[in-house]
Formats: sequence, structure tokens, C-alpha cells
Amino acid sequence: MTEIVTKHPSGGYILEELHVGMTAETNILVTEQRIQQFADASDDYNPVHMDEAFASKTAYRGRIAHGLLSASFGSAVVGTILPGAGAIYLSQTLGFHLPVRIGDEVLVRVSVKSVAAGAPRKTDRVVIVTDWRDLPDELRGAAVAIGAFDGVHRGHQAVIAQARAAADRLGAPLAVVSFDPHPRRWFQPEAAPFRLMTPAQMARAMAPLGVDRLHLLTFDAAMAAMSDEVFVGQVLVDGLGIRHAAVGFDFTYGKGRTGSAEGLRRQGEALGFGVTVVERIDDGDGLKLSSSGVREALKAGDMSRAAAILGRPFAIEGEVIHGDKRGRTIGVPTANVSMDDYMRPAFLEVWLFDFDGDLYGQTVETELVAFLRGEMGFDGLDALKVQINADAAAARAVLAS
Repeated sequence: MTEIVTKHPSGGYILEELHVGMTAETNILVTEQRIQQFADASDDYNPVHMDEAFASKTAYRGRIAHGLLSASFGSAVVGTILPGAGAIYLSQTLGFHLPVRIGDEVLVRVSVKSVAAGAPRKTDRVVIVTDWRDLPDELRGAAVAIGAFDGVHRGHQAVIAQARAAADRLGAPLAVVSFDPHPRRWFQPEAAPFRLMTPAQMARAMAPLGVDRLHLLTFDAAMAAMSDEVFVGQVLVDGLGIRHAAVGFDFTYGKGRTGSAEGLRRQGEALGFGVTVVERIDDGDGLKLSSSGVREALKAGDMSRAAAILGRPFAIEGEVIHGDKRGRTIGVPTANVSMDDYMRPAFLEVWLFDFDGDLYGQTVETELVAFLRGEMGFDGLDALKVQINADAAAARAVLAS
């Protein structure tokens, strides 16, 4: 099924956001100026492209555009829309069937035909790697921070900072080792939604911290069955080739959580990598800097406390999907955002003030900055409209402050 997409709000899609059928397109007009600029850039001044008198005597009966000029138009989509910013060409297979002439408008269409699972990819400046087996040397040998890192809150940032210090000292890349799905989801498949961010958000949150790679390892039956010794020996040492590890004081690993932060320190001494254990860090105002602390704040509707723990507003990212479209009938068009495993209701409805556009199929990120009121019942449509207008005024005031 074809799904026409536009440019991602962040500038580019990452692998988790790509799926078969996504399609982007643009139209490009072939002009005299484009042909001249391509000739200057490529040093290809073949008269069939540049000289009308010469070209009129050929089988083409007139000038034609360079074949590789037409082929390069694909980059207009790949580099700016799908996948977008950060995308790099690795190979291209070409076939030229008809000549392209000055004045022709070329429709460029790019579609996702397959998605390579486990392939390294990059978001902002963070390369995401989903496997630990048979990695090339350039994806091994980092100083790493290990943990779930759901939320990448200020406590997590302190652990990553210690890994960064080790990376600087060793002249090694800085990486984070985490897991997808979250181990809690694996062991408690029926648990209510609890995630604080998507893998894409996690990578973006780590970029300003100097992280080069996110090893987002698949947490499956094989991973869950590993003893602490096997996890360290096979995954961290043989697979990732780590040179240093930073973990939180309450870090556990291995089947039955038999491994501990101190146990990792002892294993590191035996296997040749250093370990830094970061003690519990609380905010000066008594805030518990933990993922559970963020969840407690969200449950209480305390967005300020959640933001204080995270170091930024809590944000939900998801695809805009079709709903009942009732809002538009009363002048309040909302975007229904799929929530997936976020710890909130099944859907989030977002009203973009002063916006009139089509967002269906696009991914949006919504920051939750304040809790205005709880759920209410209304006697009729007029009462609902009055409350919506009051809510909008209150929201505008918060956003303007």
C-alpha cells in the first residue's frame, strides 16, 4: 500500500520510522541553467547537451539533458524528504528509456521497498546499531553507558557523562548500550503502557550528550536467558569489544538479575575493561531522578516536576492517524496521535493553534508542558465549546509565559 509522506518535522526519518510503501515525490523543471550548471560541475560539455546545431543532426533531433543530471534528481527526494536529512547514497542502478529536454518537468518518486533490520543508521549524530554479533571494527571498542535509559533523564545523563569522561581519557568513541523492547515489557507483556520515549527520541536526546553510537540490542528470549557471565563475555566483550563501562548504582543484568554493578566491576577487572559505578543522584530540591519519578509526576499531572527530572519537557511522538473527525465540526480540528506504549491514554488529540494543514501519516512530537484540568462532563455542545475556548486561552497563556 502506497503512503505519500512529506518531510519529517526533524528533517529526516530514521529506520524505526520507515516502512514498506512510504513514498515521497517532487517535480523538477529542466532548464537551460540547470544543464549549464551540471556541465560546469561535471566537466561534461558533450555538444549533444550544449549545442543545438550539433544536437539537431543527431538521432535526438535536438539538445537533451545529461542522463546523470536526470538521475541526480532522485537525490532531491532522498536527501530532503525520504529518508531526508542525513541520508547517504550507497548505490544506484540506472536505466535511461527516454531523452529529457529543456522545458520538460520530471516527476521524481522514491518509495521504500524494504527495510534492512539490524543495519547501522544515524539520527542527528547518533548511529543506532541493533545487533552485537559480527560487528566491524569501527562499531566496536567504545566506552559505554549501560542501562534502560527510558527518558534519558538527568540521572541517566550523569551515567553517560562518566562514560564520556572515560571515552575522552581512552581516546575511544562514546556509546550507550540499551535494549528494545524494554526488558520490563518482555517480562510483563500485559503491563499497562509505561514507556517514556521511542528509540528515535532516545537517540535524539543522546546526541547533545556527545554519544556517537546507541547499541539498541534486541531483548528477546535468548537475551533474557543469558547469565550475567555470558552477557558480559559474549555481548559486551566479544561482541561490542567495550573498553570501559559506566552504570548506575542499582544496575542489574543477566538471567534472574544475578549481575550487579559491583559484579560488573569484578568481571571488568578479569576481562580487561574498566567500570565506573555512579551513585544515586537526587536533585537539590529532593526530586528523585529516576524513570519511576517521571512516571509518578506524569500520573499526578505534574508536568513541571516531570520536566525537572528529565531536564526538558516530556514529549510524545507518534503518527497522526484518522479519528472520528468530530473536532472539525465545532471549529477545533485535532490531530489524533497514536500513543503505542507511552504511559498515557490510547490516543492523544493535539490541537495546533493557528494551523490549517493535512498531517495524516506524518510523525509529530508533542511536548506536554502543563496540566490544565481533569476530565469533565458537559450538558451539551454549547457548554463544551465554552470550555474548549477557556482551555485554549489558558493554554496560550502558559505557552506565552
